[in-house]
Amino acid sequence: MSKKYLTGEQLRKELIVAREAGHITEQLGKYFMLLVDRIGQKGNWRNYSYLDDMKSAALLNLCSGAWSKFDINSPSSPFSYYTTCIERSFIQYLTKQHKQRDILDEIKMANGLDPSFNRQLQD
Repeated sequence: MSKKYLTGEQLRKELIVAREAGHITEQLGKYFMLLVDRIGQKGNWRNYSYLDDMKSAALLNLCSGAWSKFDINSPSSPFSYYTTCIERSFIQYLTKQHKQRDILDEIKMANGLDPSFNRQLQD
């Protein structure tokens, strides 16, 4: 009974318009923002304290080139392509955050300070 917030056909039509224009249209940008917000609401992403940064990184990834790489003539859904791009951007951001946290923990431990809670659980 729930109305879909965005259909694959709407997304495909707007991609065609954007390709003809040679840049991301305002409507396509809104669609990307809807997708990123919706994926960010999923249970496995929702409780991160830096979710807004993750969303920004995903939007930057989409707008910097991923939007034009989808083959409009393919029978696959643009939804699945862009969802995968967004989720991979989230994972990439988390990986960078974990590396930074590990470096910070090493510096703290070298100076006699307590590391992060996660590091304490690992040790």
